[in-house]
Amino acid sequence: MKFNLKLGLLVSICSLIGFIRCNEPDTVGNELLQDEWIYAKGIDTFSHSLTYIQTDSIPSFTPPSNSLKTFMVGHLDDPLFGSKDYAFAIQPRFVPVNPLDFLKRPIDSIVFSLRYDSLSFYGDRSKPMDIEVYQLEEFLDANKTYLMKDQVKISNNKLGEIKNVVANAKDSVSVTLNKITSKLLPQLRIPMDTGKFMSILRSFHDTTYNSADYFVKAFQGLAIVAKNAQSVIAFKPENVESKITLYYKGDTSQLAFDFVFSNLSVKVPIYTNSYQGARVESFINGTDQDFVFMDGAAGFDTRLKIPYNPALEGKFINFAVLELTVPKLPGDDSKLFPLCEYVILEDLTTGSKVPIPITDVLSGITNLAVLRSQFGGNPFLPQGSQFYKYKMNLSAHFISAFRSKKDIDLIITPLYKPESAARAMFYGSQYADPSLKSKLSITISE
Repeated sequence: MKFNLKLGLLVSICSLIGFIRCNEPDTVGNELLQDEWIYAKGIDTFSHSLTYIQTDSIPSFTPPSNSLKTFMVGHLDDPLFGSKDYAFAIQPRFVPVNPLDFLKRPIDSIVFSLRYDSLSFYGDRSKPMDIEVYQLEEFLDANKTYLMKDQVKISNNKLGEIKNVVANAKDSVSVTLNKITSKLLPQLRIPMDTGKFMSILRSFHDTTYNSADYFVKAFQGLAIVAKNAQSVIAFKPENVESKITLYYKGDTSQLAFDFVFSNLSVKVPIYTNSYQGARVESFINGTDQDFVFMDGAAGFDTRLKIPYNPALEGKFINFAVLELTVPKLPGDDSKLFPLCEYVILEDLTTGSKVPIPITDVLSGITNLAVLRSQFGGNPFLPQGSQFYKYKMNLSAHFISAFRSKKDIDLIITPLYKPESAARAMFYGSQYADPSLKSKLSITISE
């Protein structure tokens, strides 16, 4: 299950269930709007413009418990989109009713377990990486709203590491505890420095452990970072098997103590981008206007502007459909850097602090099959073509804005952007080849 905080501002009462994703671009969907077009009597290509925009007000944590569900770790060197680093910070909690034997008992080992989210892996996953755990230099404030642009300070105090990780998100993990072997879901298990970690825990006054809220104000959180990485792997910290386990020495009835990452735990991504020397740098500095682009995580989005046109007054508008074509450029390896699986449209004119998905998107946001059939937004390969396309049905939004005689100002962004490393590039509205440039088609009935 995925949950985007931007959508939560408007549809927080909805459970985002049935979220099924595919690993490859969909080859169906090119017919999703065309069946209705058969009965339309005219198609006008409507004036519009495409540029890029950076939306830096996207929240990554909103009190008291709204948090992203997937967090990424890794590094990408993308010839088109530049250099990107992915890490995250997290605040462990505990259940106060559990015996606090770890304060006095000898500890055998400490393991930081993180359940994989294989659907958010990205890049060359065959190459190993090192994963390291550091203490933060600051506390994670459960009363503060964190934005995607915020950078949390990480100390040099390394508390754990595992080297040469090649993430295997399919095989289960076997763990033997007190002569009993259990199979766990696919996960990464990071050995922690027992001496350092216990030194921190035992440095606090006993009253710190009277409640989890006291503890999180004393214990500076943890950062999970990647070194020597060429890909991105992802985790579900709120999964029941994601935790920090303190294993006691000896065969006893009380074998371990767990620190967990509940929905109350503050969890924030730490993303950095450098577009220097990448293909998109020429778009950002304005020297190339043939293409536009959008990026996951804390990257750029595409901005779509549609001016009000009084020429349509007195006509009945059936559909407004945006069509974007993905270019084939040197260095763009679709196996390592697959397209965004779904993109959506969000409105910049609502007055909200963050853009809100348009009505055409919200009608199917709880189910991707419905979203695909009613709005589109998934890549497809038309028969006989070598260029992938995206189609998006913005009819309800277009008609509402036209009736109000308002200009339209939208962003085109990956679905669940803060939890995705995927990206896409499109031919712009001014591209010379009319078969490839962006199109906004309006169908009108007599």
